[in-house]
Amino acid sequence: MTLLSLISTVILWWYVLQPKDAARFGLLRAKGIIVEDTLGRDRILIGAPFPTSAQRVRTDTAAVRAVWSERFGGDRYMEWYKDYRHDGVGMLVLNAEGYDRVLIGEQLPDPNTGVRIGSPTGVFWNDHEGIELGGLGALRLHEDSTYRNGLGLDDQDGEGMHLMILEDGSKMLRTVHPGGMLLQGRLAARGHFGDTVDFIGARSIGTDGSVKKEIAFE
Repeated sequence: MTLLSLISTVILWWYVLQPKDAARFGLLRAKGIIVEDTLGRDRILIGAPFPTSAQRVRTDTAAVRAVWSERFGGDRYMEWYKDYRHDGVGMLVLNAEGYDRVLIGEQLPDPNTGVRIGSPTGVFWNDHEGIELGGLGALRLHEDSTYRNGLGLDDQDGEGMHLMILEDGSKMLRTVHPGGMLLQGRLAARGHFGDTVDFIGARSIGTDGSVKKEIAFE
């Protein structure tokens, strides 16, 4: 037995024979961590940015073309996809098929259906094929670095219901439906919705942007 082998064996047995609460580490420093399931598939990616995984659909161009391009526009979609952001800082959970399911952190990826208007910090969740279903957090806008805070819930048709605080001071619940959207809350003066004074109440807006009906509480 070499001296190095002897030292390694002694150190190993020292750790094995320690009381369970004695062997502790104050700090673990790593560039990234990949957690595998019992079948050896990458399931959790932790890092700044996320570690690369060959099993992740989002970063496999051939897989993206096979599973999403026909659904979202064919070759045009693949051109758009080149500009999508796929990395992030934090934790990403994959399902067994390699689709993004849960994302937690900052500078999180774009959805696979378009480019975000800002850089999000928070948590997002997707369906079993990686399509975004909701998110909670703060969005720092690319345009002027102001923030939008909110909770968004989507369905198979896209955006569904959002609880939002916008950068213009508006605070509202927005419900999207086939005929447009319903806004409830405070729409700030000189904000996104063109009001000259604060509007407190409920407003129905059509798909063309026109006001269908509104009820003011103040």
